[in-house]
Amino acid sequence: PLELFISTVVHQVPLPVEGGRPFHVVLDAALISVKSKPMSPIIFQVPPQRFFPLMDLDFAGPLRCMSVDVMLAVFMLMLREAKLIFISCSNTMLTETMETLRMLLFPLMWSSCFVSRLPTSLHGLLQAPGGLMIGVHMEEIQPSPAEVKKFIQHMHRSYPLVTGTYVVDLTSNSIHQFDGRTLDKLQPNDVENIL
Repeated sequence: PLELFISTVVHQVPLPVEGGRPFHVVLDAALISVKSKPMSPIIFQVPPQRFFPLMDLDFAGPLRCMSVDVMLAVFMLMLREAKLIFISCSNTMLTETMETLRMLLFPLMWSSCFVSRLPTSLHGLLQAPGGLMIGVHMEEIQPSPAEVKKFIQHMHRSYPLVTGTYVVDLTSNSIHQFDGRTLDKLQPNDVENIL
């Protein structure tokens, strides 16, 4: 029974020391079924104090959808606690990129509003005071640049954006800035000025 495995882990496995040797817990698969194959050991490990936090995501995730210049610009905007809206046609890429960028602030922590996928009923969060990191999913599977531009214009009409909000398009590797009336795509030299 599953409860036996859980009670073994909870009651008998000690917590590893920071940066110390990991614990390997071997569970007997024969307890589940006689025909079960051997299970690989479960590894419990706590990283050293000055090391990246534990995360099940790949730290190279943001580089799959952003160039180095755009990623550095987004990171600088995060350090300034800017209002950042991430858009993507992939839920997985949206969540993975935002969570990885948030973890890369280590040893600092993102303390402002963070929503990896914004439901339409909570669009009022886009007017939250201070910095924010909010993800918005695009329904198109492989949108063209023209469809992305239409989506950003629709988002500008549908959601109440605050002046100075940045929209990071993970699909087309671009950053747009809302100036109070329109969302304008930042040119490469504008991105360098952020750095």
